[in-house]
Amino acid sequence: MTIERTPGWRGLLLVAAALLVSLALPASALAAEPANATIDIPVHRLVSGDVPETDDTCTLTLTALGGAPMPDGSASGTKAVRITGEGDASFGRIVYTELGEYNYTISEAKGSNQRYSYDGTVYSADVQVTWRDEPGGEMVATLYLAKEDGIYKQEEALFADTYAMPTSVTVDPPVRKVVDGSPLVAGTFTFRLAADDAADPMPDGSAGGVRTFSCVGAGQAEAGTITFTEPGDYGYTVSEVDGGASGYSYDKTVYTMEVRVTEADGRLWQTTRYARDDGTTVPAMGFTNTFRGSAFPWTGDANGLAPWSAPLAALAVAVVAAAAWKRRHADTHSS
Repeated sequence: MTIERTPGWRGLLLVAAALLVSLALPASALAAEPANATIDIPVHRLVSGDVPETDDTCTLTLTALGGAPMPDGSASGTKAVRITGEGDASFGRIVYTELGEYNYTISEAKGSNQRYSYDGTVYSADVQVTWRDEPGGEMVATLYLAKEDGIYKQEEALFADTYAMPTSVTVDPPVRKVVDGSPLVAGTFTFRLAADDAADPMPDGSAGGVRTFSCVGAGQAEAGTITFTEPGDYGYTVSEVDGGASGYSYDKTVYTMEVRVTEADGRLWQTTRYARDDGTTVPAMGFTNTFRGSAFPWTGDANGLAPWSAPLAALAVAVVAAAAWKRRHADTHSS
């Protein structure tokens, strides 16, 4: 029968000495694996040109080549980040467990906003993983960026997009005035252009989405030019203001003016439709007034009487003087 002997005090001393030696050694000497290397690849977006009313969001994509390690959140060797307006972003921390060279590309997806010229640059991102100080120690990752169409090293993956406002479009509403009858003095006629939405574009001189304008006698009335800088559907009404001038009947027609503005090829395009109250489409807006007053302005109409007051007074004086002369002449012959 074999009997195992329990270590004596000398054995215990050896065990204690080994424990003290292990505590005195640096951690790197006891590590089974070297320290991993990590890197976080940054990207930057710059927007130039006109100032957009709202910031656009771009998408930047990191793509691994040859099975290179990727950050968390990747799928099928790609990881996308988004930047709204200008700013910075990163794809997240990539962990490397082995020495070597790892390759990636970084690119920007072309967005749907046609006012932007999106940067088509594709960057090569090469990561070199080496020992920091000595073999078997700590690993370190170094990033090298270059444009695929060039050979120069880049400081950062910069994507420069340009925003440009489209060329504006204008509408000058045509309003035609027709006068039936024979007034001796041309009247002044006033019209009203009103926007369905007071915030919509209007000609200069408007207030609260309303523009009043006039013309004298028959002819063209000018509301002014309306400038559109954004696509959309815009609605207006055009009517004549009843001025109450004696002898005139006023046109009660109310026209609708519908302007559709679209955007393509860096500019705006417009189509305008004019329609009467009953929905009938017309090529232009026209108002007809009928004058049925006297050929002589005896009605007290301020539009017609004032210019004739002095000549009429002179005529009355001449008639009275002629009558008096005639009486005197008759009296002389009778005596």
